[in-house]
Amino acid sequence: MHSVYLARQPIFDRHVRLAGYELLFRSGDEQGRAVIGDHDDATSSVVLNTLTEFSLERVVGPHQAWINVTRRFILDGLADALPPKRVTLELLEGQQLDDELFDALARLRDRGYTIALDDFTYVPACEPLLPLADVVKIDVMALGVKGAANELARLRGRGIAAVAEKVETQEEFHACVDEGFELFQGYFFCKPELLTTKAIGANKLSLLQLLAALQDPEIELRRLEALITHDVALSYRLLRYINSAFFGLRTRVDGIGRAIALLGLNNVKRWATMTVFAGVQGKPRELLTTALVRARVCERLGPELGERSHDQLFTLGLFSVVDALVDRPMAEVLTSIPFPDDMRAALTSHSGRKGDLLRCVLLWERGETAQAIRCGIAPGKIAAAHTEALAWAEDAASELLDAPDAGAQAA
Repeated sequence: MHSVYLARQPIFDRHVRLAGYELLFRSGDEQGRAVIGDHDDATSSVVLNTLTEFSLERVVGPHQAWINVTRRFILDGLADALPPKRVTLELLEGQQLDDELFDALARLRDRGYTIALDDFTYVPACEPLLPLADVVKIDVMALGVKGAANELARLRGRGIAAVAEKVETQEEFHACVDEGFELFQGYFFCKPELLTTKAIGANKLSLLQLLAALQDPEIELRRLEALITHDVALSYRLLRYINSAFFGLRTRVDGIGRAIALLGLNNVKRWATMTVFAGVQGKPRELLTTALVRARVCERLGPELGERSHDQLFTLGLFSVVDALVDRPMAEVLTSIPFPDDMRAALTSHSGRKGDLLRCVLLWERGETAQAIRCGIAPGKIAAAHTEALAWAEDAASELLDAPDAGAQAA
């Protein structure tokens, strides 16, 4: 009996605001080999698991879910079971095109579904599809930016939006923005935007100094209190956190020192590190969410590889995006952070047991389950940890990012 796993990949607009998630189907058998049958089975499994096992809200939150669909899936009427306002139906390439399919797509579009064409390259046979499409996805990795732009040019004036997919660097992202693409998919947002002619900005320099202090294993409560007190917004957020309903304290805590004493050094260090990450301006929210998911999964799966320092494991996942956070190469960033050698090696070269763990988490995140399970962790355990982490990270990100700032509170 096959287990079914889901991964998701974010889709952004040109301002790097989250526009939705594509849901990726993966299946693993008892030997841990990733198995994908025909696309009809894959689509059915995605829909079934999203709406039952996981729930749409848990997998994508308030965002749009992009689901791969086939001709058979559409003609069998299975797409009608999906909520029209919450999903984009992404017609896979290579489907038989005929009037029966065109009529079914037209009916779905009339019902309010958004129709996308996956892996689009223009051929005359696809011409009847274009009036039925709201979006096309164009593969930048396969075609290059210029080739993708040529495909986009064929669509101008048709009222069709275009997703540049498999955009893996900041340079590709900016080039695709310039070419007129409206939506973007890939892991460019997890890569630093290197500005070699500029020094690290003052705000990011102070960020690195604070992160370094927070990761210092010898830091004392008095030093930690001074660091937090020095930052008004950080102080406000800590007091708001300790006085939230989550803790249910009978008396209000109104001092930073008292809050730190109640939470404990390790919890405060973890909370403050997440909050500092969240306070960086000019970075997409999804970067923090991704960091939190990775942190949670690393923390849960580390013991499977003999790693039992929960704080280090959480920090490992969180810091996997720090290069993108401050727009500097990872090795350069880590020169100012007092990490032990195994953490440094894991983050820079994915070596050692912690490196194996981080590589596993990154591969699973991308839906590359066959490669991910080579670390030796059972796919079911990875899937369970990842699914739990998605829900936890959404809640944590909301707590960190959606709270009013100190200035607004004072006003």
